[in-house]
Amino acid sequence: MKTDLQNTITACQGRIKAVLQAGRSCIYPTETFFALGCNAGNPAAVKHIFNIKARPRSKPLPLIIGAVQQLEAVTTQIDPVIAGLGECFWPGPLSILLPARSDLPEGLVNQEGLVCIRLTSHPQARSLCLDCGFPLVATSANISKRRPAVSLKDIDPELIAQVGLVWDAKPRPEGRAPSTIVQLTPAKRLHILRSGAVSRQSLTRAGFDLD
Repeated sequence: MKTDLQNTITACQGRIKAVLQAGRSCIYPTETFFALGCNAGNPAAVKHIFNIKARPRSKPLPLIIGAVQQLEAVTTQIDPVIAGLGECFWPGPLSILLPARSDLPEGLVNQEGLVCIRLTSHPQARSLCLDCGFPLVATSANISKRRPAVSLKDIDPELIAQVGLVWDAKPRPEGRAPSTIVQLTPAKRLHILRSGAVSRQSLTRAGFDLD
């Protein structure tokens, strides 16, 4: 007989898609760590992520997309510098703050009206975004202030008990560093909000000015 934990873990993308389309949350792998996510356009699902993660509402949730075209669901403005940044580093672990659409759920947009998003390089996570047809919340799969999960055994059972499914898809997260987070300044320079997998040197070598 399967345990509750075994019943919560699936290798089937179709089951994960159904959970997300039903407005529930799931845990899935990305290129950095396992992520806790939901349909980014569903306000109730977004609120649930905050609750089960015990995350302060003052810290907006980051998102992933499966293709550049999905940016239309979260932003209406792409600066040429940002477009060039995406061409250089997407898909990959670089999260960019962009002007948010006015209809995004509360909890995804910061006080400056910006949303944090990246085009993930994890093939299964990308496929899931495209299969579902919407961006996904992609916060680390851990209770706030606890360690992010690199393997299934690292995921807190307390968290697993509150999600619809855990997706056991390969490749496994690399777990070396989180995504780097950048914001474009009014002077058209990049400001690094969080150092991570994409180094400052990589950004400057690609021709981008940093403050």
